[in-house]
Amino acid sequence: MPVSYGASEESVTVTGWNALSDGSRGNSAAIDNSSNLYHAVDLEITVDTGASAPSAGAHFEVWLEPSTDGGTTFGEAQGVFLGSIESPTASNTQRRVTLSTDAVLAILPRNYRIALVNRTGQTSGSDTSLNLRGKKAA
Repeated sequence: MPVSYGASEESVTVTGWNALSDGSRGNSAAIDNSSNLYHAVDLEITVDTGASAPSAGAHFEVWLEPSTDGGTTFGEAQGVFLGSIESPTASNTQRRVTLSTDAVLAILPRNYRIALVNRTGQTSGSDTSLNLRGKKAA
């Protein structure tokens, strides 16, 4: 099936991801898909290791959390695991990866947010970012 991409990449606010303590969950701003009605998105995510070097096997989990009421309330319990980002093992290092919702969701919710869970054993840095590009059947 041919795919049509959104006109431009969208930057999403992720202040909840900055300086995220180990085991904590940080959330992006709400993402409104109610007018675009994309069936999927490609997510470009940058994570930051922070001041100390994480040990091998450290990682970040990425979750999509749908809204239960049009963009005000989001359910962690209904979250969909999108993937894991292996943490660099050097301090103050960023890693950029691209994940897609295609493999895990049949259709993207009208309102959602992206959650990042820190599993690095330390507090993450503050140079994190999230950009997305929507996809529709052409």
